[in-house]
Amino acid sequence: MADLPEIPDYDIQAPLGQGGMASVFRAQHLRLRRLVALKIMHADLAARDEQFSARFLREARIAADLTHPNIVQVYDVNKHDEMHYIAMEYVNGGLLEERIKSYMDFDELVNIMSDVAKGLDFAHKKGYIHRDIKPANILFRESGEAVISDFGIAKALDTDTQMTELGSVVGTPSYMSPEQASGGTVDSRCDLYSLAVMAYRILTGRTPYSGETSLSIAVQHITEPIPQMPDTLKEVQPFLDKGMAKNPDERYATGAELVAALQECLDRIPRKDVSEAKTEVLTMLAESAEMEKAMAEASAAAAASGSRSATKPKAKAATKPVDVETTGSNTTISINMPQGSSRGIAIGAAALAVILAVGFLLWPKGISQADQARPSPRKPCRS
Repeated sequence: MADLPEIPDYDIQAPLGQGGMASVFRAQHLRLRRLVALKIMHADLAARDEQFSARFLREARIAADLTHPNIVQVYDVNKHDEMHYIAMEYVNGGLLEERIKSYMDFDELVNIMSDVAKGLDFAHKKGYIHRDIKPANILFRESGEAVISDFGIAKALDTDTQMTELGSVVGTPSYMSPEQASGGTVDSRCDLYSLAVMAYRILTGRTPYSGETSLSIAVQHITEPIPQMPDTLKEVQPFLDKGMAKNPDERYATGAELVAALQECLDRIPRKDVSEAKTEVLTMLAESAEMEKAMAEASAAAAASGSRSATKPKAKAATKPVDVETTGSNTTISINMPQGSSRGIAIGAAALAVILAVGFLLWPKGISQADQARPSPRKPCRS
């Protein structure tokens, strides 16, 4: 095992995970004798651009302002020997990203959605939007309570100060709202869109859109029709149509409203369809697991082949590089688009930047292909 970092007042015990911006360790505060998750920013990022340090500090300040049972609590933020770190609540009940690899019954789904919605509604009332709601950012306490983590790209609604410039794309393509994907103005309803996408992923075993690159998936959130639920889950279609509406004005206004609508739709599904839907999801999950395994093996083989081949000098980085942060099986991207350009041109420029600058990092993992035929007309859940 590699040497663990050393920070005064903390006994750093083991690594918990690593992303593009920071590594997370299990640690114990020596004086308080409290286990914490210690998030330490990669030193090379701090040295390369002060914006990364500012974003890291902003994450801590936002999370510290959000004391709620369904949001990971922040205890401390500090710097030691060029190491920026955040001490957070140690949540050891697992990740939703792992839990959704198995079938989840409707009651468990609604409970998780309710917990996340409560945390989001609280954050929204306090004036913050998360902008990266996805299974990889939902943790569980030992009690089973779901909590929201990672406010690294969160945004305050009442300020003009932005870590990313106007017209930038930030978020995870598979769960990104149309207004995020187009670099437009976002508000709390972008988080609720992502929450609806998360419900679709859990119910069907797949994400709404698939493509060869993460950026192509993001664009589909803007251009493609809302996906259709399988026949066994057709009662949920009205929920999805409203939750994933392209126009934010047509979406649910609060997380509580979204969850209530989901519950009502699920209650209308006949028992026989519930059983058939379970079989369909288990099949889809098995296919996704096989695909992810194959992609992992191919990636490992490519990496091994690359290490044996001679390497050429790398081109100099662009003045404003694409910031790519890998988190779990999806990728959080931040792309600064040309100012003064139209959205269409911006998307094209962003696509080119992504393809040239990050290449294989943006290949999606665990994306399933699906036939999305249009079913019969939908009927509302509510009378």
